[in-house]
Amino acid sequence: MYSNRRLHITTVNGHHQHSSLNSNHLGETGAFSPGSSTGALSPGSSTEGSESGDASPKHVVHMEVKPGETLAIKVGDQKQLIHGPATIRLASSNGGPLPLHIPPGRIISHLTDCIQLPANTCHINSVNNNNNTSAMANCNGHKQSSQNETDINRNSSSSPEPPAVQSPRHKLMKSGEEKQRDKSQRKLRERKHVDKNNDSSSVPSSPSKTPPQTPTIAASSSITKRRKKMIRLKEMNTENAEELTQVENDKNSDDKLKELLSDILRPRVSDVEANSALVSWSLPEGVKNSAGQHDNGLKQCQLHFNLLCSDKGKDSSFKTIYSGNMKEFRLCQLKPSHDYHIYIQAHVESIYGDQSEILTFKTLSSPPDTPQPPKLDRRTKSSLALKWSTPPENGSKITEYKLLYNQGKSDGKFVEVFEGSQRHFRLVKLQPSTSYKFRICAINDMGSSDCSPDIEFTTLGAPPVTPTPPRLVKAGTHLLHLSWSKHTDDISNWTLELEDDTSGYGFRSAYYGDDTQTTVTNNLMRNSQYKFRLKCENSEGASKWSDVVQYSTLPDCPKPPTKPCLKGKVHSTSFKVLWDPPTDDGGSPVAKYTLELCPSSDEDDYRLIYSGAGCETACDNLVPGHVYRLRVCCDGLGGTSRWSDVSTVTTLPVCPGQCNSPVLYGKPKATSLHIKWYPPIYDGGSEVTHYSIEMTTKENSTKEMYQGSNRACIIFGLSPGHVFWFRVKAFNSVGAGPLSECLEVRTAAAPPSTPEPPSVTCKNSTSAAISWGPSVDNGSPITSSRLEWVCNGQFSLLYSGPGTSYDLKSLQPASHYHFRVQAINVAGGSQFSPVATCYTPASSPAPIPSIELIETTATTIKIKWSEPNNCGSEITSYNIDIGDKNLISVGNIHDYLLEDLLPDSKYRIRVQAVNSVGVGAFSHILKAETRTLPPDAPRLDCVATTHNTLKLKWGETGRKSLLTSLLDYTLQIEDRNGRFITIFSGQGVVYKVPKLCEQTPYNFRILASNEAGAGPYSDIYTFSTSKAPPPPVKAPRVTNVLRTSCDLSWQQVQSINGDLVLYQVQMMEARDRDSKVVYRGADMSHPLHSLKMNSEYKVRICAVRHAHDGSGDLAGSYSAWVTFHTMANDTSGRVKKTDPGGIVESIGLTSRKELSDQQYAAIFLSVFIVCAVLLAILLNYFIA
Repeated sequence: MYSNRRLHITTVNGHHQHSSLNSNHLGETGAFSPGSSTGALSPGSSTEGSESGDASPKHVVHMEVKPGETLAIKVGDQKQLIHGPATIRLASSNGGPLPLHIPPGRIISHLTDCIQLPANTCHINSVNNNNNTSAMANCNGHKQSSQNETDINRNSSSSPEPPAVQSPRHKLMKSGEEKQRDKSQRKLRERKHVDKNNDSSSVPSSPSKTPPQTPTIAASSSITKRRKKMIRLKEMNTENAEELTQVENDKNSDDKLKELLSDILRPRVSDVEANSALVSWSLPEGVKNSAGQHDNGLKQCQLHFNLLCSDKGKDSSFKTIYSGNMKEFRLCQLKPSHDYHIYIQAHVESIYGDQSEILTFKTLSSPPDTPQPPKLDRRTKSSLALKWSTPPENGSKITEYKLLYNQGKSDGKFVEVFEGSQRHFRLVKLQPSTSYKFRICAINDMGSSDCSPDIEFTTLGAPPVTPTPPRLVKAGTHLLHLSWSKHTDDISNWTLELEDDTSGYGFRSAYYGDDTQTTVTNNLMRNSQYKFRLKCENSEGASKWSDVVQYSTLPDCPKPPTKPCLKGKVHSTSFKVLWDPPTDDGGSPVAKYTLELCPSSDEDDYRLIYSGAGCETACDNLVPGHVYRLRVCCDGLGGTSRWSDVSTVTTLPVCPGQCNSPVLYGKPKATSLHIKWYPPIYDGGSEVTHYSIEMTTKENSTKEMYQGSNRACIIFGLSPGHVFWFRVKAFNSVGAGPLSECLEVRTAAAPPSTPEPPSVTCKNSTSAAISWGPSVDNGSPITSSRLEWVCNGQFSLLYSGPGTSYDLKSLQPASHYHFRVQAINVAGGSQFSPVATCYTPASSPAPIPSIELIETTATTIKIKWSEPNNCGSEITSYNIDIGDKNLISVGNIHDYLLEDLLPDSKYRIRVQAVNSVGVGAFSHILKAETRTLPPDAPRLDCVATTHNTLKLKWGETGRKSLLTSLLDYTLQIEDRNGRFITIFSGQGVVYKVPKLCEQTPYNFRILASNEAGAGPYSDIYTFSTSKAPPPPVKAPRVTNVLRTSCDLSWQQVQSINGDLVLYQVQMMEARDRDSKVVYRGADMSHPLHSLKMNSEYKVRICAVRHAHDGSGDLAGSYSAWVTFHTMANDTSGRVKKTDPGGIVESIGLTSRKELSDQQYAAIFLSVFIVCAVLLAILLNYFIA
């Protein structure tokens, strides 16, 4: 049993605080144990007067006793009882705080919580620092009658309600918000008044802003419902009044707090290293720090910071790498020589400020990462070739690698064997079959990396010894499972070979791999012997073959025999069967056969009939007319075969018995009867397969009307009003049974019988006479006839009445007409007669419905027309009229080409059809006009030739060019395959053919076209390209300029088609204007002598193509002039270069270089920009 107690923790200086105490913090005796804790309450101290006059500060705890409860307080040997409702005031006499524990993670709230204590006893100990004074309170759950034994104030209203402590966000609110608090409190009092009148015992939930509270223990069952309701109402009045005030204030304070948190500077980075950096930041402006406190009341301890970082750019996503209340953080595990971007963001609880500016920094370079172990490229008995990959350089390029190895020793010492920038090395003079360990490290400007992990490689050695023969583990019909032993660990692969004496191919491979066992299944025969041999391999080679061993496969199960078949005739109670031996006996002879028999009705009830070596037997004591199933199997050394296919045998049945007389089903009709019957009582040992119905007429004629398996049928085609007799008999597989007794039936009356088809006679092409005769009335006289004919694809009424003839007019010639007739009496109408058809005589064709123009040329016109109605006679020809006196007669066609017409002429065309009867009417007139003649091809001339182009010209110039401008020309060239391809199409008269080969003839042809069409192609014209000149030579190089001599050199020009290339050098003095050739030859340099001292000269060079076919020399373009100055006796020589391609060198000479065109342009542009800027500044100054 537990009861509720409410504690108020209050300091005497006017600042009130409340704490929630949980029963989980009680000791075994229910006492609050003192001690330090994360959530321990230590309120501030203040002074308060006491009865003893002590002015030392005291701490007070108010404890409420609920109505109907009694609290026992024990001080020393005295015991006092306090009855509720009352408030107990507990004070510390030594001035120190009461050692009350607050649960870790909880905060001091402005709301008071319920503390649930045991209902039996509750001890409250107050312990001072000097252990002088102690007070214990015992709480009993029962009621005491004495109420005058205590001097403690029991009025619950004597102790004022402590106000709530506001959060830092509430201090940002102004005094004007007190009006909203008063308004909320009035609403709460109105809600309290409503809840008092409500009988419901539910407790309203606290607002979402209420701080988390400690869990409570379930209330005692002895408390009545009325007491629970009073407790909950009081809790609601105390909690909601202050909590609603916070909700109203939070809405306005969040925005101001967010604005305060957003005023934060970007972080600072210091102590940057290759893999780490120290990041620090400052508090937002206005936050309380160690120097003092601002008006906003926000403390530094309430702030939290989120540090976000990105290593892929400012626009990429940022990740949170730190979250806490510190003002610095060290970034670790960074990449060397890499850019990072960071920013800071401050928040208080769930309120976040805006992010700061982004700071970018770069880490330092570092030595390379540890490289991967080297890899083996190739090896021999005395050498190992290694290679390795480049590790991450970490911001500094790798300059060299160091390769170390242990010299094949196990002492752990490594010796450097290679140092350089290459990534491969071949180590020679090694021992065979020896293992060597290697490691490698990389070096850059920042230092050396760690050595890679050790890796071991072995040089080549000797092949293995001869292995032992393979052993047989298991044998099958088509497999042999073999195994062998591995005598050394260096064996990598095994080779097993098999020999079949019957094949004659010798040994062939059966297995190759690293396993020591295998199952040989490649086309092994059953009950056969095979030979095997084995060899092994390692990295050094293969061993010799082992001794040959021989193993045999097992025999197989035989295949099933053929299915049993009959021997002789089948009797009613017995028959004989035989079977053939199996086609495959499994490699061993058959020992015996087993025959089983089963009735068809029970598929699983097989019983043994015969077991022995024979292949036939007799089956006796069978049921007549019954179906039996037979199967057989055989046994051999390999086992028992599968069952053969099942054969079915049926014993002979007998004929069935007599059926009962058939019965009439329903009422009789005029032409049909529905008859039913029942099967015979005895089927003769065989199922009835079908029945037969015989009908006898009054003329004593008998006819079979039905034969089938159904026991009912409808007999059609009977005469109305007649008597018929019916009998039935049954059939089985043996034959037919006797006929049954007769059934006598009379048919009912019916409409007339189907009349004969009417007679139709055509009088002429537009009229016909129709007549018909009487039909059988079937017992009722015919009252009228109905004549129908086909109109619009279906029959329609033409005549109805008692007559038997009709005259029809207004028919179409050469057309088919269909008629039928129906007789009608009282019983109804008969079936329509068969259709009678007539065909009206033919006539001359109808006019042609349409004629159209297809194509016109200068001398021809092509027309097309549609076929008219031939009116019953096939059209034989057509007549075409083009305005001449004579008509043009053509066959039975629908288009025609009119030829030999005059160009640019008009014609009126019409067509008529002709058949065997006569000539039809003309069609409507078609107007057509011929075109003008196409032009002839112009003359083609070549007006200019080069080594790779031909300029062609055609057509007329001058006055006649106006007429030729209306023509289109098509120019074609012949390719290597002899085909002409179009290279120009248009109205131009000049075209330059590009991209041709030198000294090559080309064939051309041309045609002209206008609106009339394209004219004929011209004759083929042949034009050839000229020889290509050599390419230009760069300006010569002048060196060793002296008083009277210098040296010239130039670059070589590549020859064309194997022709010799000569070089021609011209020189002239600067004062003269005439140049002279000073050298012509194939050399790449030439010295110049006999020059004047202190004179200026110009030289240039060109290439000359000397043809090997003797066609003459062809000179190319000259290079730019190169100017140089010979030396004087008292001055240094000067060289002037007039072209960027010319190079002049002289040891000990002073050279003067002129500015190039690009440099002059750059200087001009710079001056222009400066002037423009100055002008703009002046204009801006005057305008302002």
